[in-house]
Amino acid sequence: MSVPTLALDYDGAAQAVSLSRRELERLVACNEIPHCKHGSRVLFSVRELDRWLSERVAAQRGDRRFARRVKS
Repeated sequence: MSVPTLALDYDGAAQAVSLSRRELERLVACNEIPHCKHGSRVLFSVRELDRWLSERVAAQRGDRRFARRVKS
């Protein structure tokens, strides 16, 4: 039985949203991307990353029905 991946580390999250690790670290530092800290580890919920990315895409397309205010 396969267990679904619920959270990603920096490298996995960066790959999932097509950003460099450095850019992802900047977004975390500015609290512009959903994440949680577990001790010294930073984790990213797969579900929250998917929602965050969808909102960013919608905001760039100007589709305000699905986009919340997003910092660019």
